Amino acid sequence: MLKTLRGKISPPIYPYILYAILIFLVSSCLGYYTAATQIDEMLVLLDQILGEYSILATYGPVTLFLLIFFNNTIKSFFMMVLGIFFGIVPVLFLFTNGYILGMFFFIIAQETGPLSFFLGTIPHGIIELPAALIAAAYGLWLGHVFVQKLRNGRSIKQPLKEAYKVYITKLIPLFFIAAAIEVFITGSLLAFLGY
Repeated sequence: MLKTLRGKISPPIYPYILYAILIFLVSSCLGYYTAATQIDEMLVLLDQILGEYSILATYGPVTLFLLIFFNNTIKSFFMMVLGIFFGIVPVLFLFTNGYILGMFFFIIAQETGPLSFFLGTIPHGIIELPAALIAAAYGLWLGHVFVQKLRNGRSIKQPLKEAYKVYITKLIPLFFIAAAIEVFITGSLLAFLGY
C-alpha cells in the first residue's frame, strides 16, 4: 500500500513514515510481551475495552460502517493537526494502538489461534493501517516543522496545506474503503470460516 502511494506523498514525509512504523512495531511487541507475562491483568483490561465497544453489536451494518469510517477519519485528522505540538499526539496514538494490537494478538492467538486474528484484521487492516501510519507520519512531520518555526521562523502554513490535501484526497478514501471491508467483508469471511 505504501508503494502504491509513492510519488503521491511528498518525499520529505518518508522518514516520518519509517518512524511511525518503528513506534508502532515496538509498542506492538511490548503489548504482546505484557500480555504474555501478565495474562490475568490483560484479560481484565481486554474485558473493559470490549465492554466499552459492546454497544456496537446492536447497530446495523450501515450505521456501524459510518461509525468506523468517521471514527478513523476524525482521529486521523486530529492526530495530524495536533502533531504540530512537537509530535506528541501521533506518538501517543501509535504507541497506544500498537500496544493494544499486540495484546489482542497474544490473547486471540491463545484462544482461537493466530489465523483468526489475521483473518479478522488483514482484509481491512492492509488499507487502514498504512493510512493511519501516513496520518501519524504527517503529524510527526508537522511537529518537526513547528520546532523549525520556533528556531528560525519557518512558515508552517504550506506544510499544513500539504497535510490537509493528503488527508482529503488520499486518506479519507482509504479509510472509507477500509471501513467498508471491515463491516461488509471481514465479518462474513470469519463467519464463513467458522470463527
